[in-house]
Amino acid sequence: GKDFILGVRLSAERFGMKLNDSVQIAQRLMSEDNIDFLDMSLWDVFKDASDEAFQGASLLKIFADLPRKGVALGAAGKLYSALDCERAIEHGLDFVIIGRAAVVHADFPVQALSNPAFKMLDLPVSRDHLMSQGLSPTFIDYMASWKGFVAA
Repeated sequence: GKDFILGVRLSAERFGMKLNDSVQIAQRLMSEDNIDFLDMSLWDVFKDASDEAFQGASLLKIFADLPRKGVALGAAGKLYSALDCERAIEHGLDFVIIGRAAVVHADFPVQALSNPAFKMLDLPVSRDHLMSQGLSPTFIDYMASWKGFVAA
């Protein structure tokens, strides 16, 4: 029904995905009347495409330029500051997805909205800081497996 929101998350270039295939899938998803939003996992929103066929174009531009037919477009990928988020929206996203910055700062959206200069703490961050953000010891141990995320 109209009260149920349905979205799809799609990776663009990693995990065996070919960029052209991702573009075609994204276009199909946004042209059919079956989803409300498409969430692109870009790993770096502002990175240029690796695929030679898209040489010189940022991943953000490639997907933001697709016709949407009412489907909202969001993306994640190295959005570590209020400025990064604002810039991504100015370049065509309808919304942004915050990953690591929201792990480091549980209140990242509030901070970013109230302070245009707000940015994520530099990595690695301490276990104590992550505990202060509400992460459990188990989750902090998991985050420690990400190279350079948790200070030794």
